[in-house]
Amino acid sequence: MNKKHPPNNVTHPEHPDALGSRFVPDEPADSTRGLNLTAMRRASFPQLRPSSATISLRMPIWMLHEIKRLANQRDVPYQSFIKMVLAEQLGRKGKSQTRRASGAAA
Repeated sequence: MNKKHPPNNVTHPEHPDALGSRFVPDEPADSTRGLNLTAMRRASFPQLRPSSATISLRMPIWMLHEIKRLANQRDVPYQSFIKMVLAEQLGRKGKSQTRRASGAAA
């Protein structure tokens, strides 16, 4: 079972590197092969609701610039950064309220 392999610096004539960037396969890949497209039905999700809401928030321009600066430092979009900060603060608040509630019940 000792097969001879071409040297590493020789490429197969059909390999993309052998033809440069002009390589085009004879047939494009067909991802629908074996699919029964006649049995397809339009999907409907009447109970699906958006998991977020659009809001409008007014804030001082200096605050918006600072938020954008901090978001840029973390390489995240500023709106995502605002959500991260709010979620973190709400998480802390929720934990402190839980502690207070459990302490009051004891």
